[in-house]
Amino acid sequence: MKNLRNKSIRGFTLTEVIVFILVAGIVFVPLILIISNIQHRANYADMRTIMTNLAMERMDFIRSKAFDENADAPYTAPANLGPDGGEFFLGLYDDCDDFNGLVEDYSNYLADFPAFTRTTEVSYADTSNNEIIDVNLPTKLKRITVTVSHSEFPDVQVISLMGAREILK
Repeated sequence: MKNLRNKSIRGFTLTEVIVFILVAGIVFVPLILIISNIQHRANYADMRTIMTNLAMERMDFIRSKAFDENADAPYTAPANLGPDGGEFFLGLYDDCDDFNGLVEDYSNYLADFPAFTRTTEVSYADTSNNEIIDVNLPTKLKRITVTVSHSEFPDVQVISLMGAREILK
């Protein structure tokens, strides 16, 4: 009876348990590192998407505004680009250059995105040499740059050109 009992109740030896723990450790450590790397890359992609969407949101809003206060030349002087007198918040901005120098962060417009800062720059541009350059005189073209920054990720920058809309007479 004792022989039958020993054959039916077989367990693992201490050596087998130790070998299993070593093999499991060798397999699980790289697996955990791979999963961690995948998670990091997914977070990076999510943050870049959020940053790009924040930049595009501001760019679309700016491009919905008029080119300049003045419908025809002479346009606003480069030194005067920025909010006009009496334009104290975004709802009063009526042309694209009012956004020049606008800095948005957690304390004002980006309350849902506490780690982000969004800056906007508007300048006159020239493309006469098949190259986009900033110029220090009024032209019929403005370069709009929206930059979204985060302390842990590279900046995202969206650049657009906006031309004067002239009425043909």
